[in-house]
Amino acid sequence: MMTISSTDGISDERETIPEPGLFPEAVADPNRRPFVFPNKKVIFFTSRVHTGETPGSHVLNGAINLITDLKSEQGRLLRKHFVFKIIPTLNPDGVARGYYRLDTLG
Repeated sequence: MMTISSTDGISDERETIPEPGLFPEAVADPNRRPFVFPNKKVIFFTSRVHTGETPGSHVLNGAINLITDLKSEQGRLLRKHFVFKIIPTLNPDGVARGYYRLDTLG
């Protein structure tokens, strides 16, 4: 998962780990957790739940390009007012193996 926002409204506090064991140990390090933005709403984007839904990847790429475009006024305003949490592929092993509605465990 990646987090995209501006530093507007950032606090010194880091996000807590939602559940022990949910993240790899390196990501579970409290000093590597994202900062908290107490007054910003979070928008959550995901893609490729079903691996054959390839258009979702293209739509998500377009959204990420807009959000991260430093020359775009819309992108600047979006980063200023929101925190974006993005998981580009929810079924990476299914995508890698060409499965449509399965992961490697079936």
